[in-house]
Amino acid sequence: TISPNPVYNTLTFHYELQGDYPFRVSILDVYRRSVYSSLFFSDKGLIATESLAAGLYLLQIEDQRKQGVQAFVKMDKQ
Repeated sequence: TISPNPVYNTLTFHYELQGDYPFRVSILDVYRRSVYSSLFFSDKGLIATESLAAGLYLLQIEDQRKQGVQAFVKMDKQ
């Protein structure tokens, strides 16, 4: 799960770990180009989104067994 949605500065996610394996978190733009990618080892994480332009993005999480995608909206500063 991700929050908040829409996001302004920091995106928080929670992922149900399937063992002690790292998983990759990516942010994709509407053309499915990667604009962020990192490995995580904890079930919760924070991603700074200040550098993203306002618009629609996909948060993709992949581990050794499955992949999930969730859309979110990046808003300009309030």
